[in-house]
Amino acid sequence: MIMNDVAVEFKNEIFYGEKIIASVTVSDISKFSFDVYYKLEKENNDKRILVALAKTGMVCYNYSSKKVAAVPKEVKDKLG
Repeated sequence: MIMNDVAVEFKNEIFYGEKIIASVTVSDISKFSFDVYYKLEKENNDKRILVALAKTGMVCYNYSSKKVAAVPKEVKDKLG
């Protein structure tokens, strides 16, 4: 796997000791790649406040042949 791109968008501050809720999902699964999306929130007075959004683009790569490779079926099955 190679991370071919990343984007992070900071929305609010986080302070030491605050409880953080992390959500992760996968989308845009293709023959060679997929994207992973992240959302960080904090709890404040029983309310969730968005802290950051992020996305990483992941590509399967064969280092021996130095070419992109297909996402293995087992990985596609687990990612859904």
